[in-house]
Order: sequence, then structure tokens, then C-alpha cells
Amino acid sequence: FDGNISKLFKTNLKNNKEFTNQLSEFVSSFEENGIMSNVSMMRFIQSKGVPLEDIALPLLKQSDSEIVLKGALLFHQGMNTSEKLEKEQVRMVMLLLGKDQGRQRLTGQMSENSDGTGSHYAVYVKNVNSKITVLPEANGLPRVNIGVRLKINSIEAGESVQTLNTAIVQKLEKELGKHLEEQAMETIKTLQKANCDLLGIGMHLKAYHPNVWKTLNWSKDYPRLSIKPNIDVEIINQDIE
Repeated sequence: FDGNISKLFKTNLKNNKEFTNQLSEFVSSFEENGIMSNVSMMRFIQSKGVPLEDIALPLLKQSDSEIVLKGALLFHQGMNTSEKLEKEQVRMVMLLLGKDQGRQRLTGQMSENSDGTGSHYAVYVKNVNSKITVLPEANGLPRVNIGVRLKINSIEAGESVQTLNTAIVQKLEKELGKHLEEQAMETIKTLQKANCDLLGIGMHLKAYHPNVWKTLNWSKDYPRLSIKPNIDVEIINQDIE
């Protein structure tokens, strides 16, 4: 919790006897809504010292009278790395894992135009698939690509786009794909800085590339890996001219 947790419980329990149950339901809803994976207390305890068992725990904060998700704390083998993901990066992890359940609404601003303004966007994720591809190198560490296929409904300026012509669709798909790749790269850099393999790359290597895996010292090599996201965006609004 970002803040004084004792004060949080003291204040809220005084006014609401159901606060603890409501807080538990709020945290449980993260996985149900495709925001982030839940971690049981047992799994958290057992993750200590276990290779390839890196996790993220939700970081909450109080905003006015509400409890909201601020981001996530990153853990490596059960130890707090002191590194954090921002809220949008938490959502990006789910996209990179291909675990979005079609309930996410992503918003943001793309690169600046010539007049110094950026294009605001808002999209609903309808479907996402991801695939890890490992490219072994004769000398040095393997390269890793994470391919993400994202199907979305596009919304602009808060209103549904009812009709899009092909040229606009292709432009939006390209720009949004590039923008999300930039966000994904920043997220991956944070994970590597924390030595937190939240994307399960190590498990993929061990399972599907055992010969490559045997050459690695994972704790030392993971932060140095070249990991590149490739995000392919497809706008599936039904009415396209």
C-alpha cells in the first residue's frame, strides 16, 4: 500500500464494517477483469528462493474516498526488488502475456504532431494473443521476440468510431502498434532492471530450448537479454468503408 496502511484500516473500518471484505473483492477483481494476475499467500511464501518464480503484487493507494490500483511491486524469488510498475505497465504485462480477457480499456496519447500536439486514443481490447520466439546466437546470448496480435475496437475523443475508411484504419493501426511497442519496451526494461522474469521467458527457454538454457546463468543473463516486443494491431470496428 502506498501510504499509511494502519491509518487506512483504522479510518475505513470505523465507517464501514465491510471494508476488509470489499478490499479483498477489489483485489480479486484484477484477474477477473484482465488487469493483473492474482497471487495467493501460499504461492508468495513458496516463491522465496525458487528459480523462475518471479511475481508482482498490486500496489494500492487511496484517492479521495476510494482505493485504486497505482501499480505493482516486483519480486524476484520472493524478495522485494524495490522496483515498481506503473498502472499502465501492469496492463501492458497482461498484453505481452496474451492474458487480456477482452475487458481492458486502454487510453493514452501517441507521438506529437508537427504542431506539438499528440493524438489521444482510447481502445477496447477484444482479443489478444502472444508468442515468445527465441533466436539462438552462435556467440553470445539468444535474442527474444515477443509477438503480440491485438484486436481492438477504436474509440476517439470519447466517442465510438462508427465508420472508418481503410486509409485511416491502416494509419491508426500502424501508429498505435508503434506507440504500444514503445510502452512495452519501457515495461520490459523495468522488469529486467528488477531481474523479475514476469513474462516467463526463462520457463519458455527451459521447456522449448533446453540446449540454449544449459548455457545460461539465468540470474546474471536475464537482465542482459535482448527482448524485443512486436505488436500487431487490428481494428475490428464493424463499419469500415
